[in-house]
Amino acid sequence: MQIAKPMLRLRWPAPMRPSRPYVGGALVGAVVLALVLVQSSPSPSQMNNPAPTDGVREAAAALRADGFRADFAQDYVGAGALVARDDPYPALGPAFAKVGLIWPVPASSTHPPTAFLAALPVAAFRWPVAYAVWAWLMIATLVIVLWALGAGGPRALAFGPLLLLWPPIAWSIGQLTLILLLTLCLAWRWRDRPICAGAVIGVAAVVKLVPALLLVPLILRRRWGALAGFAAVTAGAILAVAALDPRALSDYLTAGREASRATIARSDNGALLPWLGHVHGWPAAIAGAVFVVLVVARRPFSWAHWSWATVALLPIAWVYSLAVLGPVLVATARSKQLLVGALALLAIAYSTIAPPYGDTAAHYQAAIVALTGLALLAARRDLNLDLTAAESPVAVAETDI
Repeated sequence: MQIAKPMLRLRWPAPMRPSRPYVGGALVGAVVLALVLVQSSPSPSQMNNPAPTDGVREAAAALRADGFRADFAQDYVGAGALVARDDPYPALGPAFAKVGLIWPVPASSTHPPTAFLAALPVAAFRWPVAYAVWAWLMIATLVIVLWALGAGGPRALAFGPLLLLWPPIAWSIGQLTLILLLTLCLAWRWRDRPICAGAVIGVAAVVKLVPALLLVPLILRRRWGALAGFAAVTAGAILAVAALDPRALSDYLTAGREASRATIARSDNGALLPWLGHVHGWPAAIAGAVFVVLVVARRPFSWAHWSWATVALLPIAWVYSLAVLGPVLVATARSKQLLVGALALLAIAYSTIAPPYGDTAAHYQAAIVALTGLALLAARRDLNLDLTAAESPVAVAETDI
């Protein structure tokens, strides 16, 4: 009787197999970002009628310290005024001219003084450099956003810079919007650590009040620590502003609120409810408010639904406001329900090809928010924001808030 000898199998040496996935993807992302930075096309010379691709051009120019202008300039001016105890709500045109930015804006800032705190780290730099540092911080923010949504470090490094190819993200480089997106994603990741989740929601709320709605699904789950974290951050921000310039809070209630009312009334304001009121009258605005209530009531514990509500209820919205919808659009586009996926893909298509600013842009922006809301309303179950998880009842039950 002969004993069979084990057959030897040839294998590739271990070093020939990649030890870390997506390292090549990270290199591709870095190369693409470098190409964007050195592209020959200059920054847009005017923003009266920009094209969707102008967002990438402006983002690239900002990263090169050659940016044209950005909404972040009002926070930069406001932060400098807080430090100098000067008027934090001047007419922005002359205030911009003092820092070397030619942008004849007659109104005052619409941002609360607590939002100016975000610009303090760069307030000491001259404007082009401050804008460039802020832009690079926003690139890092995009990487952290993908990590918070479940992507590993290499994948986040690979695809974070590539998010600039989506116009709402590209136009957000010179805004505070990506801070809101980051806090939304971190709060979702830390939803089982309510104090941390409440704290990052507080960061979003001191920039814009509406994101405080994200406390609702946590409170419904009786995660009371979220209130403590939220209160600590918001109280700290208010005390910091009061310490820098006690007049800033009262000035916001006068000049800032007046500027906000004027901006809400603009025909190019793409916020859903104001747009409905402008175009179709107050009954349409009331119907829109009822629609928002129906969407969140459909899934009261769903993070995706409440995240959408923070955009749907904005009083002022522009193309970059849509960036906050990114995780929700991805989650709905991955749905196995044909209607839900189709509505999400249509919203993504509109957000990619629509003009970024102007009256026509406002129509598109309101439509994108409405289409996303319809997709959420049609969803038969809660949506999973985790980018790496397959859509399944088990996965949703484990990851939903």
